Amino acid sequence: MEPRSPGAPEHARRLGGRVALELSVLAAVCAGVFFVGLNRFDFIKTEGLRAIVVTEMLERPGLTMPTVHEAPYLKKPPLYAWTTTLVARAVGRFDEGIARIPAAVGATLFLLALYLAGELWIGRRAGLAAACLGAFNVTVIDYGMRAELDMGFALLSTLTNLLAWPALRSRGARSAVWWLAVYAAATAASFWKGPHALIFLWLMLLAWGVVKRDWRWLRNPGHLAGLVVCLGLLLWWTSSLSAFSGGNTVARAAGRELVSRLIPYKPAAMASVLWYGPAIAVMTLPASLFVIAGLRRGVTGVAEGGLSTRGSVRTCLGRWWAYLTADPFAEFLMCWLVPNLVFDIVAPAKAPRYALAHFGPVFLLAGWVLYRVERSRSLAGSVGKVELAWRGVYSVLGVAGAAALVMAALAVFLPDTGAAYLAPATIVPWLTAGLAAGGAAALEFLGPASSKHPRRLIGLLIVLCALKPVLLTVVWPLRVQSDSMRAVAARIDQIVPDGKVITVLGRHELPDVDFYSRRRFQFLREVTGPSQIRSEGARFCLARENELLELGLIEGFSTLWRFERADRQLVLIDVSPGAIPMPASAQEDS
Repeated sequence: MEPRSPGAPEHARRLGGRVALELSVLAAVCAGVFFVGLNRFDFIKTEGLRAIVVTEMLERPGLTMPTVHEAPYLKKPPLYAWTTTLVARAVGRFDEGIARIPAAVGATLFLLALYLAGELWIGRRAGLAAACLGAFNVTVIDYGMRAELDMGFALLSTLTNLLAWPALRSRGARSAVWWLAVYAAATAASFWKGPHALIFLWLMLLAWGVVKRDWRWLRNPGHLAGLVVCLGLLLWWTSSLSAFSGGNTVARAAGRELVSRLIPYKPAAMASVLWYGPAIAVMTLPASLFVIAGLRRGVTGVAEGGLSTRGSVRTCLGRWWAYLTADPFAEFLMCWLVPNLVFDIVAPAKAPRYALAHFGPVFLLAGWVLYRVERSRSLAGSVGKVELAWRGVYSVLGVAGAAALVMAALAVFLPDTGAAYLAPATIVPWLTAGLAAGGAAALEFLGPASSKHPRRLIGLLIVLCALKPVLLTVVWPLRVQSDSMRAVAARIDQIVPDGKVITVLGRHELPDVDFYSRRRFQFLREVTGPSQIRSEGARFCLARENELLELGLIEGFSTLWRFERADRQLVLIDVSPGAIPMPASAQEDS
């Protein structure tokens, strides 16, 4: 055994102190960005759907099966609802803020996990760069403040694949323990949003096996045990939900979901293959900018002494891959990212939030590029490109800062326009954001050349914190103004007498209306006509207008009110015989 260096304990102490300090700063920034103001605004989009599942679960003891409008909810697993129910019972209330806590926690842990992975497996400040670029990402900021499943799923699926790295490189009992941790995270991800976390994991593992010609992980006892337990728990949940809902409803719903989510059978889904790749690059900005700038050197082939355009495309790509995979962890990140992005591009599900599960490797690759550029190690041909990318980011921040200052001035001199974004309350937020963004840009272009890398990262965090007041006073109020269903629920409460039940017809939920209304909602999916609805004891019904024709409800009811939700026309009807419809003026959206 080699004698330990006398300076090793001191170095370890300094390293631990730096990591603890940077983790504390990141945690404080995340607390300010993701947790402050969570309960100030009504639900938007499908947040109310998650909330009504929790609301109905809170009405029953224990952790029960998820329901919506008192009917079994088959579309999503229960872990978010169970977690939020426990939090609500612990604090003694349930509101918008409590519903959004899991997303805020998920975003915080996601960024801290990126920091630790980068510091452990890439090098100094690589984790900080990955976490800062992730925190500055618009999609992460957005879904870190919303009562949706996506941020928690991004955390759990990212942990699943990150834990596979030490599992693949370890041997013996240690590797088995790592594999059990991998499948514990995969099981949690599957119960949070869906079993496609296993697809993401296995796409990475298969790519690793092909690239490295290493299939020993297939025979690892921990891997086999974890996989069996994970699949067993998923089968148990499926059978339990089937027994709860009755018949083979779950199997049919799962089959429809599989076809609609994974198989591009519609022309629009097939056409989206062309644009979704660039869209993912845009969604992962600014991290993707550094990945592209840093890895561009190998696109035309890497030769001794610089770039070369000679050779076939296959030869150039081979050189590029060899250049990139000289670092084992970067090779692992590419085995994770490439097959999953190809899967994402081909699959029909194209909402931006679905790609959140693949943001982790993009942010870490950006940290890898910046780490190597800072040390001028093997990236001499890309240093200029990365510097240009930094200048581009801070140029945009400078323009954004100037625009924010203009908005602050307009809010001072034009306070009576009636525009929410020019209200007097927005003056200080606009001014703060403008000064922060403009100051960061000024430091980039006018500051000293030394210590540019840490200064740039700190600048991103400062601008991010300065943007929070704008989010609270401008962005979210505008969203709520166009998306909240509180006023709609109040109008429905005026129309439907107290004590009456509102029956939701068709296949779709109206969850945030339910959350804000004082009336009780219930589902009636099997509909044959008005007489059958009346035989079920229903009178006041709510449905999407296009579904009324599908359900055969073309006559025999009176329209009470029409309103829009998510660009769809919804209708409140009275199916009782002889009901008198309201005048057209009374049906208009309030």
